[in-house]
Amino acid sequence: MQDPNELRLDALEEALETIGMNLSLFDGFVTAQWVMPDVPVKSWIDTIQELVVEAGGAGKVTPEIAAQMAEHHKAVGEELRTEVYNPIFWLDDEGDEMWQLWAEGFGLAITGRPEFVQATLADEESEIAMSLTVVMALAGVAAGDDQMAEDLSDGDTDNLLTEAPEVLMQGLVALYYAQHAPERSLTS
Repeated sequence: MQDPNELRLDALEEALETIGMNLSLFDGFVTAQWVMPDVPVKSWIDTIQELVVEAGGAGKVTPEIAAQMAEHHKAVGEELRTEVYNPIFWLDDEGDEMWQLWAEGFGLAITGRPEFVQATLADEESEIAMSLTVVMALAGVAAGDDQMAEDLSDGDTDNLLTEAPEVLMQGLVALYYAQHAPERSLTS
């Protein structure tokens, strides 16, 4: 008997394919919603529809697909809250995690909220600002956006790219706890 979560993800993947979106990219996008101040579900679903159209997709986010998206959003929030979240990274032929699509989705969501980015980066020396900078830089590398990636110096690029899945998750955890548990120390 297949795991109910796997069945849900399989159905979501099929639904996303009908609108021209990848599950890993969507997972990154949805996960980013949990590190920002409350973004209404309808708002980010509308943003996804706009992104699909901008990318040349003809698919429409139907109410059924929107419900599946909202269900995944809720599941990701619960996984983050209970510290069991596992990002949806595809694996390449050698079994290495391909983090780029997830990071690109995360970056699309974050850059769509410039007020959040500006407020978070206001104190450049804070751990949370450094976490966002690294996550955004990796998202930039994944998206081929040199402006976003400029924070990676030549010396750091190879090391950060090698460690990208771990670096992304460390940044995600720091950003999540800054939003949902401000009284908790980021170093504990």
